[in-house]
Amino acid sequence: MPRSSIFSSAILATLAAAPFAVAAQSIATNSPVPLSTRVVSYNIDARLDTAKKSLDATEVLTYKNLTGQALNSVPFHLYLNAFRPQSTFTSETHFTGGIRDSEEDNDYPSEKLGSINISTISADGYGDLTRNMHFIAPDDGNMQDHTVAEIALAHPLAPGATITFRLAFHDQFPLSIARNGYKRDFIMGGQWYPKPGLFWHGAWNCHQYHSTTEFFSDFGTFNVHLTVPQVYVVGASGVPTSNQPNPDGTKTLGFYGEDIGDFAFAASPHFTVTDGTYASSMGPIQVHVLALACHPAAGPRYRDIILKTLGEFDRRFGPYPYKIVTIIDPEPGSQIGGMEYPTLFTGGTSWYEPTYITEVAAEHEFGHQYWYGMVATNEFEDAWLDEGINSYTEVNVLDSILGRNVSVLN
Repeated sequence: MPRSSIFSSAILATLAAAPFAVAAQSIATNSPVPLSTRVVSYNIDARLDTAKKSLDATEVLTYKNLTGQALNSVPFHLYLNAFRPQSTFTSETHFTGGIRDSEEDNDYPSEKLGSINISTISADGYGDLTRNMHFIAPDDGNMQDHTVAEIALAHPLAPGATITFRLAFHDQFPLSIARNGYKRDFIMGGQWYPKPGLFWHGAWNCHQYHSTTEFFSDFGTFNVHLTVPQVYVVGASGVPTSNQPNPDGTKTLGFYGEDIGDFAFAASPHFTVTDGTYASSMGPIQVHVLALACHPAAGPRYRDIILKTLGEFDRRFGPYPYKIVTIIDPEPGSQIGGMEYPTLFTGGTSWYEPTYITEVAAEHEFGHQYWYGMVATNEFEDAWLDEGINSYTEVNVLDSILGRNVSVLN
């Protein structure tokens, strides 16, 4: 079954399975009905070790088989394994002045190593599937790539049935590479959890992680709890749901997202909060900015441009349906700026404050909430649909907000 846009007729569907049930009043959106065909439901409990730049988590994932055929296996993305000397990503970046200085494994910087390791995986009614997991390389045959793993099922998953996987995994974040990792005490969790591929046009669409491609996944719900040191401030996809202090000097934060295809977070002890509210045609939207203390002017600038951008998009293309959009000001010198995730994006702050670089980056990344996020384009195979349309709308929206006669410098 093709992935459905949240603007599709599936908005009126009633999904009966318990993990996909919809509350009378949505927690995370301003819509009283589902905005997508919800294929996946995640419950993740994770603990972030900010000293070791690692994470340990358990994941309960319910997948609904809407493919119209029996499934004998399910592939999973393990994107963090791209940051290893043997990966296809590393091989590709080597030829463009990337991570390694030579073809020798020992030339790979140790601080740039990243990985995701599934220690156990089982499924209700299927038993322990850990031994059924093996790595595949559907794009280039590099069996050392390890960014895609396939789980063979003990018996077929019938059309219309659901399967609940239970996983335990460990992440090691690299020094910031390609939208991910850490820089000093700033940590960006992007593509950090095992995520199933998407069944599209009659086959699994589960590509390896490449140096010039982005992402494609099913819509669903996310219920995530993240434990961090109490001094850390966290922004994440979805709406915040809880903040529980723990006796060991940590706190456990809850986040919940509906009708989104991914979940990301950013954590830093140096975030300052700047909030605003936009009254959209569907309901109020919180503009939640986490700017670094070293950029004191950034918070209000991010907030103001996104408040105006929300108005322009609402008028031109339709309302933003989620109750929050979170803007992350990334650590200087990191490779984490200018990246979109559902209901969250990272911006880019210029050292030369009078320019509009901060505003341009924020408006552009917000635009991806529509074309990558809601319209649900395939960023891997049809990147032009996302970046092309987004660049076109960016110019028009910024013309309206900033004026057509700003200087070339700006």
